[in-house]
Amino acid sequence: MKTAWLVVVVAACGGAPEKPVDNVIKAPAYSCETAADAKLHATHLDDAEKQRARADLVTACREDHWPDAYVQCTTAGTPPCNDTRTPAQIHRDKMAIGMATLPKECLEYIHAIEKLAVCPKMPQASRDAMKQGLDAMTEGWNFSDLPPDQKKTAQDAAASACKQGADAVTQGAQAAGC
Repeated sequence: MKTAWLVVVVAACGGAPEKPVDNVIKAPAYSCETAADAKLHATHLDDAEKQRARADLVTACREDHWPDAYVQCTTAGTPPCNDTRTPAQIHRDKMAIGMATLPKECLEYIHAIEKLAVCPKMPQASRDAMKQGLDAMTEGWNFSDLPPDQKKTAQDAAASACKQGADAVTQGAQAAGC
């Protein structure tokens, strides 16, 4: 009698168990990380510069919510991609790559200007002019597409100019009481 119930129970349950249903949501084959990697693939950046640029690009992609179609196309490497990002998103993208190539002296110069540009003791017109000037300067500071020998020469020249600029901004900030 026990054997009969066991046969009935096994038969009613369908015998061998079925494979479990995969309810795990899989990530798409593209992401901010894969798009950043694709954008940096053909650049002349060294490994450290690529790491900095990648981190900034991934952050920009996530914070600015780049359109999925653009991220997917960029990842696939099938240009031309329909870039529907806003001008501000495109600017931040270019800046991420360009800033990765800057010498530390230029980063210090940028920091000094940004610090002075928020000092309430400076007239607003001067602060606005500094921000505009900084934006114009940083637009031209993209050494990522230069061949290595030219990049080194440009970075050395920029480092020297930035050092002088940072010193002047620091003196100006002290004179203004900032």
